[in-house]
Amino acid sequence: MKEVSPPLAARTEVALPQRADAPTEQRAWDLMVTGAGKRTAMELEMRLRDAQILERRIRLKLRDDPVDAFVLLVANTRTNREVLSQHPDLLGLPRLTPGSVLRALRDGRHPPSGTVFL
Repeated sequence: MKEVSPPLAARTEVALPQRADAPTEQRAWDLMVTGAGKRTAMELEMRLRDAQILERRIRLKLRDDPVDAFVLLVANTRTNREVLSQHPDLLGLPRLTPGSVLRALRDGRHPPSGTVFL
């Protein structure tokens, strides 16, 4: 990802760690930014249908692979805006601007946790 500057690095489809008490792990983070001793996980959602299912899925990932920050990237569509307006406290994440997230990554800093419309 060209928007990420040193000391950060980014990888896509990063598998969650294998748990000893579970079958083979099939889940992955869409994007993982690492560096400066921290990890920021990012998930991209193109079509939000059920906010409760999304929240449950992400909370399980965060439980099984705790990270320092989490960013939910959401396609900026009418339907997605409606779903998020009906669930303003989804994951307890503040709304971030795309520019603030990109600035942090370009400056070699981890962005804060939040939700971003792209």
